[in-house]
Amino acid sequence: MAEQINAPSAPPAPAPKPQSAERLTPAQWAERLGYLVAADARLPQSESFAKPEHAAADALHGWSRYAYHYQATPFLITETDYRAALEAAMKYPLVAPCAAALPPSERDRFKDFKPKAATVKAAK
Repeated sequence: MAEQINAPSAPPAPAPKPQSAERLTPAQWAERLGYLVAADARLPQSESFAKPEHAAADALHGWSRYAYHYQATPFLITETDYRAALEAAMKYPLVAPCAAALPPSERDRFKDFKPKAATVKAAK
């Protein structure tokens, strides 16, 4: 009878890095997550249009301004920070901009920022 040999099991494979650990520019995250849409998908040179969430986050956090003035050093953020910036932009001025999604050139704009209190007016 053949004897069964218990070979040592292989060490477990390392867990894959979470997707949010990757660092890309905000524009690259927008393209990857569908917040920038090409006007004509058949023409790669055609203009692209930002969805309102990305456009608001771009204006609030200053990503395009930073990209224009600091072309040699792109501003990279994680997916988690990008999504937090989208959410903060849609709730601004009730919440502060996402600090991790602010480029260095934009951080002084919000150093004294205080979120406004939400007010609800009663209907008469």
